[in-house]
This record gives sequence, C-alpha cells and structure tokens, in this order.
Amino acid sequence: MLTLQYDNILFMIEPFQFAQAAIGKRVEVVDFPDGGLEIRYKGRSMAYRTLDKLRRVSEAAVLENEHLGGLLTLIRQSQEARATRAAYQQRTEATRSSQPHVRNG
Repeated sequence: MLTLQYDNILFMIEPFQFAQAAIGKRVEVVDFPDGGLEIRYKGRSMAYRTLDKLRRVSEAAVLENEHLGGLLTLIRQSQEARATRAAYQQRTEATRSSQPHVRNG
C-alpha cells in the first residue's frame, strides 16, 4: 500500500500496478489554486483516497482537561525534583574531588 502525507493529510494511493512502481520513490503533489490536488508519478496522475487528517494536540488543549493537566503537572514536578537531586549530587562529588585526601597513619 502506498501512502503519502501532505499538508497534514494522509493519502492512500489506489493500488494499481503503476502506483506499485512508485513505492519508495519521489512523487509530485500538485496543489491547484481552486483547492484541488493531484498526485503524480513520472508525470502520470494517480488515483487516491483521503484517509484522515493527522491530528496534533496542543499543550493548551491538554491542560484544559483537568485529569491530564494534573498528571502533566505531577510529571513536571517529578522531573524538576530529579534534576535538582542530580545537580546536588554533582556539586557534592565536585566538592569532594577538589578537597585534598588526608590519610591518618
């Protein structure tokens, strides 16, 4: 099956023998001013169907959902705490390595 993503829309090229030759190859998408589209391979037009618009979710839309917004906040706090602990450990190790080592005995 030959699929193509263009302008956030997924297209499925009808499975004719000519279309099979286009798998893995570069095709041309002609976007006409009237809104029409044509998909071509080696100058020949190929029949297609539109499958679905690719959906993108903005963080603002996710934050509007109370459950997901709360979960994202919890994850962010956990990541910040982990980063703070890692920075503290690095400073502690750097301080230890810069101090002279003294042996008794």
